[in-house]
Amino acid sequence: MSDRDVTVGRLCAVIVVAGTRGDVSPAVLLAKRLAAAAGNIFVSILTHASHRDWITRELEATAVLYLPWSSQQHAAAALQARGSSITSEPEVWQECFESCQCWLRNQTPSRSLIIHNLFALEAFHIAEALGVRSIAMSPTLMPQHPPASFQRRFERRLPLLYAELQQYHSGRVTWADVEHWMWPLFSDRWLGFRISLGLPPNPQLRMGSQLMPAPVLLYGIPEQIVPKPRSWPEHAPMCGFWAIPLAKEGDQLWSSKLGSRLQHPAKGVTPANPGSVAIPQQTVYTLPSSTDLAHLLITALNLLKQPTILLTGRDPLALWL
Repeated sequence: MSDRDVTVGRLCAVIVVAGTRGDVSPAVLLAKRLAAAAGNIFVSILTHASHRDWITRELEATAVLYLPWSSQQHAAAALQARGSSITSEPEVWQECFESCQCWLRNQTPSRSLIIHNLFALEAFHIAEALGVRSIAMSPTLMPQHPPASFQRRFERRLPLLYAELQQYHSGRVTWADVEHWMWPLFSDRWLGFRISLGLPPNPQLRMGSQLMPAPVLLYGIPEQIVPKPRSWPEHAPMCGFWAIPLAKEGDQLWSSKLGSRLQHPAKGVTPANPGSVAIPQQTVYTLPSSTDLAHLLITALNLLKQPTILLTGRDPLALWL
């Protein structure tokens, strides 16, 4: 029986993620927890082959399948820095499409899901081409905002869609979604790729006579640390930290000590009540002031016993340290 045969009749999720190890590791943790929490879901993760060694170690004794693509992310970045030519993005996108198509071909659309980070937006177009649902994820806040002219150009190019997006429809995509994170999907850089997939030039935000269901963007950030702004889309939940522990086997002492310090803080430092997060077995402590944050940082750095330079734009914290 082939690997693809075991997916028949099961929910199948493909996580497509691009970037450095810091970008990819949250997706690996998400894949592990998703596979462990729901035994009827077949989870695979598709990312750069340059991450093969550490991902293979992380996925040992799990049911998650690692699907490396041939793009050598680190090598490509080095070549680009030297001004040399690298493998064109469309070739990588096509390879990603073929992998997703292969692993989802035995599934009905209702039992298939593509999850992607914001460096792998090709997965959104791939999901549209395959007729399956997609979910975006990000372990950090959005690093960019749409260009100042984006809204004006969008309205000029798609006036009817723009007018409809301005209205609120419960459970449906709105202009807040487009402005918050979907705006790069409308870039002309995707035009050739969408045509190759048999798609129209622009993402189809309509399904028949109504707008598509609201897209979900999962943030790997605790709302206790970064309160969700009111202007954000409705379907952009804050799900807590996604981070693979730095400690390895036989090196758990510092993390247990740090946990003890959080439970029994220094005099005058009182962590707020912990809140539950989407990732199981994790706890988030709210640090309401820069003084409390400084105590936590100093405790952690003392336990790590490693030379550290802390850069901060917050003057009170910088002065305190």
